[in-house]
Amino acid sequence: MRAIDGGRHSLRFAIKVAFDKYVAHLLLERQTRLMAHHGLNVTSQTLWDQCSAVTELLRRTYDALFAELRASPVVGVDQTGWPDLEEGSTHPAAKRGSPPPAEAGRTVWGRAILILTLKVALTDIKPVIWRRVRVPGALTLRELHEIIQVAMGWENAHLHSFTIDDEKYGQPDPMFGGVKNDTASPWKRWQGRGS
Repeated sequence: MRAIDGGRHSLRFAIKVAFDKYVAHLLLERQTRLMAHHGLNVTSQTLWDQCSAVTELLRRTYDALFAELRASPVVGVDQTGWPDLEEGSTHPAAKRGSPPPAEAGRTVWGRAILILTLKVALTDIKPVIWRRVRVPGALTLRELHEIIQVAMGWENAHLHSFTIDDEKYGQPDPMFGGVKNDTASPWKRWQGRGS
């Protein structure tokens, strides 16, 4: 199967190019040099065309997943205007107390789940930039990272880590070490602590 009808390169090749560009952050020009080193001569335009073809093949899946996310009763984002939340503001959102950090008894697909309400804020910035997200309690930190990317409008362009009780969680890196794997769900030990 070809990514582009009548094209020279396989769908597998196109997916590898897209993966290297968007997940491994490997620029197309660098990919062309690496491929040339291994005897495959392609241009960055050819690689771009492959990425574009993969995008079109996945568009229906992406649209369906995005619609599912938007319809989900679990994930929500509060995006009150930033100036309205500054200290001393008279806006009602600035005065209201934090919502309860967890709700028990909600059901999704017939199963009771714990829903956490988290406030995500950028530090050392004025005006305060924050989002409130509601997430399932069984979420892993890696999944939380992905939700934060969407809620803040970011593009997942940098490494991330969470520090909880002086322990760092993130994507383990053999060069730097000292980071626990973020695919575990650490929420159970904080249940009932409050916000």
